[in-house]
Amino acid sequence: MEIRAFQPADVEAVAALHARSWRTAYRGILDDKYLDGPIVPERREFWRERLARPGADHVGLLAVDDGTAAGFAFALVDHDPVWGTLLDNLHVAPGRRGGRIGTKLLYALTERLARRSTEGIHLWVFEGNVRTRRYYERLGAAVIERQEAPAPGGGMVAEWRYAWRSVDDLRGAAMASLQCGE
Repeated sequence: MEIRAFQPADVEAVAALHARSWRTAYRGILDDKYLDGPIVPERREFWRERLARPGADHVGLLAVDDGTAAGFAFALVDHDPVWGTLLDNLHVAPGRRGGRIGTKLLYALTERLARRSTEGIHLWVFEGNVRTRRYYERLGAAVIERQEAPAPGGGMVAEWRYAWRSVDDLRGAAMASLQCGE
């Protein structure tokens, strides 16, 4: 498996993977009509816009296995003055979850972030996404706060902020997890 920086040509693969991930991981959390609807074109436009304007504050990585997108991570560097970098996306292809792809992506992401900043890193996780919440807790993330936020597709959804004091803390936890085979 290769982990490499996003390229503009990755829009289709990332959008399709993003939609597949949402459709499986967020079933019962987001509205089913929305998940069953045309979210691939929506995600395609989202990623087309995001990748058309790559900035120094963006870090996007794609895991490719046998020519197929297996997962991706995307962060906004120093996005928040208190919590630091926002891990905006971490998605692994359905059927590939549990195979350490997400942890490998997090480790590679933190390697790149450490060159820029050792400030904190945080993310928001839907309250109903219990598997993912446990995953971040195993990686040492602190549970910070809960909020109600507008949900993609309409309505409101509860989500939790998870945070690490520094990029180094997350990098160390990801490395330890990979070494232990978790």
